[in-house]
Amino acid sequence: MTGICGVAVLVVLITAAHFPPVSADFSKAGQLLAMQRFYDALGGPSWNPNCAIGWDRRGTEYCGLAGVGCLVNSSNGGFDIITSLYFFGCNLAGTLPVELLDLRGLLIFDIIANLKVTGSIPAGYGTAWPQLTRLAIGSTAMHGSLQTETGYLRQLEILILNGT
Repeated sequence: MTGICGVAVLVVLITAAHFPPVSADFSKAGQLLAMQRFYDALGGPSWNPNCAIGWDRRGTEYCGLAGVGCLVNSSNGGFDIITSLYFFGCNLAGTLPVELLDLRGLLIFDIIANLKVTGSIPAGYGTAWPQLTRLAIGSTAMHGSLQTETGYLRQLEILILNGT
């Protein structure tokens, strides 16, 4: 698919009840690594130009990258927390890296219309992302079962799987 990447600005209101506590599994370094692996595993250099804005800085920051939404947070050790990944039609290609599970604050995961994304969501996503409200993986080449893991997503409001 060619064209302009669907990059949106999302405003998400988060209360303390929706947000996990900071732990060793929830760190700036873990989020930086997850974004580096996401870029590498999904063919970052070949993404549509609007989807790649800011990704040249991916080793030092993650908020402000195209497709990445963050909660600006000064109370949890001063690092911002990734809350959304939105990559509609960005020409992603490859399999999702397991490091995505380190994004413990994720509320939205949307990679619709990326026909070259293969494989499945890494095992453990249900317990890693219990506050997820939107899971959208339609129009990809992904496969596998979501039954057990999806049961952990108690906050899930939108599930889009068509064309997968």
